[in-house]
Amino acid sequence: GFDYDENNPYIAYRYTEWDAFITFTSDIKGYIPTSVKRFYPRFDLSFGGAAYVTEGGAAAGFYMSVGAGFDYRRFSFGAGYQMPVVGNAVVPMGYVKLGVRFGK
Repeated sequence: GFDYDENNPYIAYRYTEWDAFITFTSDIKGYIPTSVKRFYPRFDLSFGGAAYVTEGGAAAGFYMSVGAGFDYRRFSFGAGYQMPVVGNAVVPMGYVKLGVRFGK
């Protein structure tokens, strides 16, 4: 976990302990057909959660992600919004994904 450091106003958080957890997700991608070869726009929707396996860990959490992106040849780009919930804390944030596919 993280803790606020009152002695140093420039470093807001410091690492205080280790937590271990197992995540599980369900990811749905809807590809939109186009006439352009090797260009595949898509919508992403993910749901999931996390269960802590260490003693004293936080409560199990929920995860949701919504986004859009495209694949072009071996490259992938996506952007969206994700909302992890752990206990009573909600941390909404945006994301950007860049990727390169290896193999076929």
